[in-house]
Amino acid sequence: MAGVKTAVLSDVHANLEALDAVLDEADCDAVIVLGDIIGYNADPQAVIDRLTGMQARCIAGNHDLALTGRFNVDWFNDVAADAIRWTAGQVDDSAFETLGRLEPVERTGSQVLVHGSVRDPAAEYLRNAAAAAVSFSAADFSVAFFGHTHIPAAYAREDERVRELFLSPEGETLELRADVRYLLNPGSVGQPRDGDPRASYLILDGDRVQWRRVPYDVAETQRKIRATDLPPVLADRLSVGR
Repeated sequence: MAGVKTAVLSDVHANLEALDAVLDEADCDAVIVLGDIIGYNADPQAVIDRLTGMQARCIAGNHDLALTGRFNVDWFNDVAADAIRWTAGQVDDSAFETLGRLEPVERTGSQVLVHGSVRDPAAEYLRNAAAAAVSFSAADFSVAFFGHTHIPAAYAREDERVRELFLSPEGETLELRADVRYLLNPGSVGQPRDGDPRASYLILDGDRVQWRRVPYDVAETQRKIRATDLPPVLADRLSVGR
């Protein structure tokens, strides 16, 4: 995608305020979403419509697959399962069709998009260098973008050695090298879990990757959740990024 400035997002989870804050700040030529478009928050239809209207390049996450009957809700905890059941009553047929067309993995040239990991695109949480090593061995790629953990992360494989790269809480810029392979996680737009409530995403601009954090109207997102039958804990956790 040389010459195209791309915002890479993941785990929007029906959080319209966070999504709009990210899109306003990113000012990019293209948008990629690594799944979990819905779940947890109160604006699933509006988020789907926003991404569809801007022709974002999306793959499916486990929540999207669960809503469309392709992932077992029994795998979820009670709060996540309740949110999926609530979401099913909030979106129209077109939204179901849009999510139903998505898969949890997509490949373009040497770039791979997955929700979970390269080994298990839908469900595996890739949280350490050992898990990253397995994904590096699972397919041939230069750069793979993944989500699912809700935590920004970067792993590099060079000369058969896999290491986790340090990412500053205030954002980090990484120059991609041709002789190194990468696994990159933008963190979560709609429900961060690294102790920072700001929406997290990254910018891909040529061979440069930049992680960014954006504040959004958390109180409004919480108000919307509390006005529904969604579990109240989903509102509470947004204040602390957990």
